[in-house]
Amino acid sequence: EPSGSTSTSITFRWEVPRFDGGTPILEWELRGHRQNGEVFEDYFPHPCTSHTVGGLPEKPSVGEMLLKVTVRARNSVGWSPPSETADGKCSDGPAPHPDRMNKHMRDKGARQNEAV
Repeated sequence: EPSGSTSTSITFRWEVPRFDGGTPILEWELRGHRQNGEVFEDYFPHPCTSHTVGGLPEKPSVGEMLLKVTVRARNSVGWSPPSETADGKCSDGPAPHPDRMNKHMRDKGARQNEAV
């Protein structure tokens, strides 16, 4: 979920899934598409559960769509499916309500010895 923004960055936060498939989470992938079509991927070791994406255009319009991102987790078995897409928009403060990304990651259940 987007949790805040500045004039040139948006911070995204996510929650750890309820069940990790019996194998601890090793890392996270945040994958996104910028407004200009550029694709980016960033990787973070667990327990990191937030990341700020910078380098956004200066002074966008409030509510202007700047990023579309997903997050997924990796354990020793493999990668989870990506979360619901979260939209990063310019705002003058924190995001007004949570996105479905956190719900997907929190509710994602894995069977024993499966990727999260």
